[in-house]
Amino acid sequence: MESLSLHQLPLAKFMFDRAEKEAVSNHPFSAGLAVSLLQDAVELGAAAACGQQGLKMPKAFLEFWKLPELGLVEFACMQRLNSARVGFKHLGNQPSRDAFIDFRAPALRVLDYISKRFFSRDFASVSLADGVANRKTREHLKRAEGYLAAGNSRDAVIEAARARDETSKILSRLAPRLPELEPRGRNSDPRWLVVSQHFNALRDFSLAGVLGVSLVDLRRSTSILPARLASPFTGDEQIQFTVSANNCGADIGSEDAEFVVRFVTDYALRVEAAVGIVPDRSPGAPAQDGL
Repeated sequence: MESLSLHQLPLAKFMFDRAEKEAVSNHPFSAGLAVSLLQDAVELGAAAACGQQGLKMPKAFLEFWKLPELGLVEFACMQRLNSARVGFKHLGNQPSRDAFIDFRAPALRVLDYISKRFFSRDFASVSLADGVANRKTREHLKRAEGYLAAGNSRDAVIEAARARDETSKILSRLAPRLPELEPRGRNSDPRWLVVSQHFNALRDFSLAGVLGVSLVDLRRSTSILPARLASPFTGDEQIQFTVSANNCGADIGSEDAEFVVRFVTDYALRVEAAVGIVPDRSPGAPAQDGL
């Protein structure tokens, strides 16, 4: 049950963050969607705690509060949150924006209680990167998040590029790229490089379509993320930023850095879901570094 629980907690954080974004958006149903996502976040958190304790999963949201092993807090407020969600989802009753504000703090207290008691961490430290199964990819993404928190956009983007390349190894086993080597020798055909570049671009966009990745976001990420090359003399990693990222990446802004970290995290999760990799960090489980 542990691997499922560890996957649910990042998803709960994702739902909570999306609820906050919906709450400040301008479309007519934003308040109702925000309240629904907030309840989903709490339910996923409670399910994660239930799985961590090896308990049978309740059939209804409020039944989690009847389990003495969990000792969940804020029952009265969660009753009201559940009623607001049911009213919106099943009856079309739109809650006010103030309702989300009233529910947010108690919901966060429940999630933080669950995270600290059953997973020994603050809920604020949980991210979608925790749901990535590939150990190396996950570590690069967590370091990228740390750099973002410290205001270091350049190193955050470099770590995101490393995470992207780890994920790309998985796809390369299924759909290999053509080598983009400069033609050498008198008899080499210079058209090979052009053909391989076009083939690989077509491959990347085709895979993006299969994975459900936005092509606009893919192009934006490609313009920001640096290339990682090996030195022909020492084999050491060399970072090569695009022309748009001037001054060796020093000019990359926090908005672009946050975007690529989110994009690569989502990309990694999509790839792992597509090829059937699931997190397993139960005691004694081997580290997962791809297929």
